[in-house]
Amino acid sequence: MTMRRAIAIALLLVAPVALGDLVQDLLALPVPRPGMVQDPPEEPPDDAPLDQLAGFWALPMQQDKIPGDKVSERLVEVIDKRPDLLPSIVNFLPARADVCRAVQPAAENADVANWMLLHCESERETLAAYALTAMDDDRGYVSGMEDVGALAFSDPARAEPVLLQLAASPQPNTRALAITYLYRITQSDEYLRALQSIAADPVAAETAREWAIDALAAAKWDGRDEWLLQLLAGGSVPELERYTAAAMISGSDADHWIPIYVRLLDSPNQAARTLAANTLGMFNLNTARADALRPLLPWLSNPGWIEDFGMVRLRIVQSVARLGMTDAIPGLLWVLEHESDDTIRSYAAEALGELHDPRGNDTMRKLIETMESNDDRARVIAALDADGGYAAIELARGLEAAVALALARDDRADFMMYDATEHFPAEVMIGFRVLSSDHDRDDVARMVVRRAEEIRRDQPELSEELIGVVETWPVPAANELFIARMLDGSASADEIASAIESREFIRTSPPALGRLRAAGGAMAGIVAILIGDSAGERRILAGHDIEEQRGLLAAARLAREELPVADVADLFGRTPLLDDAAEAFLAHEKDAAAESLVRARHPGELVIRGWGGDSDWEEEMTCRFLASDAAELIALKRNALDVDDATVLAIQVTSRGAASPESAQDIVTLVAASHFDDLEPIEIEAPEGAEYEYLHLTRGGGRRVMMTNPMYAPGSPYEELVRRINALVPEDAPPVIREPLLLR
Repeated sequence: MTMRRAIAIALLLVAPVALGDLVQDLLALPVPRPGMVQDPPEEPPDDAPLDQLAGFWALPMQQDKIPGDKVSERLVEVIDKRPDLLPSIVNFLPARADVCRAVQPAAENADVANWMLLHCESERETLAAYALTAMDDDRGYVSGMEDVGALAFSDPARAEPVLLQLAASPQPNTRALAITYLYRITQSDEYLRALQSIAADPVAAETAREWAIDALAAAKWDGRDEWLLQLLAGGSVPELERYTAAAMISGSDADHWIPIYVRLLDSPNQAARTLAANTLGMFNLNTARADALRPLLPWLSNPGWIEDFGMVRLRIVQSVARLGMTDAIPGLLWVLEHESDDTIRSYAAEALGELHDPRGNDTMRKLIETMESNDDRARVIAALDADGGYAAIELARGLEAAVALALARDDRADFMMYDATEHFPAEVMIGFRVLSSDHDRDDVARMVVRRAEEIRRDQPELSEELIGVVETWPVPAANELFIARMLDGSASADEIASAIESREFIRTSPPALGRLRAAGGAMAGIVAILIGDSAGERRILAGHDIEEQRGLLAAARLAREELPVADVADLFGRTPLLDDAAEAFLAHEKDAAAESLVRARHPGELVIRGWGGDSDWEEEMTCRFLASDAAELIALKRNALDVDDATVLAIQVTSRGAASPESAQDIVTLVAASHFDDLEPIEIEAPEGAEYEYLHLTRGGGRRVMMTNPMYAPGSPYEELVRRINALVPEDAPPVIREPLLLR
C-alpha cells in the first residue's frame, strides 16, 4: 500500500490533514459536453411541421412501423416539398392513383419503382407477370411471394387467375401460398377444405402446413376452434411440430385462445391436457402472461402433472417473478427444495430473490456448497444477496477472499469469476458477487476499509486493492474515503472531476465535506461547487483568498456552473495563475461579455469558442481563412464510424458574393436565421454514428458547434444545416477534401 493511501485510510478513521494544489491539473481537463445525450426522437404529432414529421418517418429505425392514415396523407406532401426523402418514406404513402401519378417522375429510384410495382395500377400487368414466376426456393419458402401477396391485396380480381395457375403448381409451398390467398379473397368452402387437407396431411411440406394452419386460425369459419383442436390432438401432426402449430394458433389471437387452453386443462384426455399446458407455457419470458401461466402453477410442485416438451416448466420458473406472481412462491420453494436439476433450482432461487421471499434462504446456503456449476451457484448467491441473506461480515470476507485469490494467481478477480472450469470455494464465489454488483451497503464498505487498515503493513497490496474496490461503491464510506484522499493530496484531478460530475451523491456526506471546507485554500472553493453553495461562491469571489478563487473557478468550469461574469472579470490582474483560471472559466461561457473579455486578452489572435473541436482541422481552416480576402468562413467536417478520416464538404464564395453553387447562399441565410452559432452541441443515440463539426470564422473570432447524429433530429436547425450542405456535395466528390467549405 502506498503511503498516501495509508494516510487516506487514517483520515477516514481519524482526522484530516493538508492537501496539495491540483487546480492547474483541473484546468487542463476538458470541459464536459453540455447537455445530455439524447435518445432517438419520439414520434411527432400528426400536425407537426413537415420537415420534422417526414424526417422522423424517413429514419432507418422507422421502417418496421406503420404510420396512421392522417400521417400517410401528410407524407404525400414530401413528393413536392421534400423529394430528397421520398425514397425513405415511399412505403408509407397511401396507395392511390393520384399518388402513383405524383411519384412517377421519381421512378428511376429503385425504392420508388418497387413501391409503384406493388401498388400502382399502371404496373399491374408487370406485377402479375412477376407473380406468375413464383416458385419454391431451396430455403423452404417461395421466391416472389411478396409479388403474389401485393397482387392479391391490391387487385383481387386480377390476382385470381394468377393464383389459380399457381394453385395448380406441383410445388407444395407455392400451391399452399396460392390457396391461402384464394381463400382470403373468395372465402370459398372449396379453398377452406383445401387448406384443411394441407394442414392435416402428415407428409405435407412443413412451410405449407404452417401457412395453412396460420390461415385457418386467422379466419372466422364455423367449427374452427373444434377443428383446430382436433387437428392438434390427433396423430396427423408430428409431436415436435404440434407445439409449433399450437403456438401459431394461440398467437393469432391470444385473448381468444388462452381461455380455451385453460379449459382444456380439465379435460379427461391426457393428450389434450398435455397440449394445453405446453401451449400455455409458451407465453413466457418476454411474452409472459399471467392468465396463461397462473393455471400452470401446480406443475411447479408436481413435475409429473404434465409431460414437459421443451423446458416449458423451466420457462415458467423463469417468468413468474417478471409478472410479480407471489402466488408462485409455494411452487418455487418446492422446486428449490426437491428438484434434482440444479439449473431449475437456481432459477427458482433467483425468482424468490426477485419476489423478496426469504423462506428459501437456508436451502440456498446448502445448495451453494453442493452445486457443481459456477453459473448456478452465482445465481443462488445473487438471490441471497438481493434478499438480505448475507451479513455484512460475510460479504466483506468474501470480497477479501476473492481479491486475495486473484492476487495470488496474478490474475484479475473480475476475469476469474467467468471461469467455468474451476469449482471455487463458496466464500470466493460470494466475493465475486460483491465485485460484480453495484454494492450499496455502507456497513460492508466500512468493514472492508477497517480490514484494509488492519492488514496494511503485512499485506499492503491486498489492502490497496480492497480500498480500490470500495472507492467505486455508491456509499457514504466511499465518499468519506475519497474526501480524505482529497485532503491528503492523493486524489487525482480526474477523480475530483468525476466527483464534481456526480456531486449530488457526494453531498450525502456533509461531515466529511465540512472537514474538506475547513482545510481552506483551493479545497474550500471546490467544496462550494460540490455542495451547491451559491452564497459561498459569491463570498469567495468577493474575497481575497486567491487559492479559494482558483479552486472555485476550476470546479465551476467542470460543473458548467454559472458565476457572475462581472465578478470573475474583477479577478484579472491579481496573479498570473488566477488570470489563467478566470480565463479558462470564461472561455466556456456563452455570455457576450465573457467572450469580449477572453478575446481582449488575445489581441491579433482568432479565438474559437464552443465545446469540443478538432484542433488540427480548425488550424487548417483558420490558416486558409486568414490567407483569403473572405469576411467569414463557414465549414462543416464529418467523422463517420465507417471511414478513417474526416470528410470536409467544400463550397467557396468570395467576398464579392459569387457563390458556387448558388444554393450556398441559402446556407449563410440559414446560419444567420437560426442563430446557429448560439446552439449547444447535440448528441443523439442512434444505430449508425456520424459526428459533425460546424465552424464559423469571422475576422473577430470563431465559433464551433459539435453534432453527433444530427440527422436523427428532423426539423431541427442541426438536421437542416447538415442536410442542405450534404445536398451541395457532388456525388463523385472525393472522400477527403481538405479545403474550406464556404467562403463569403
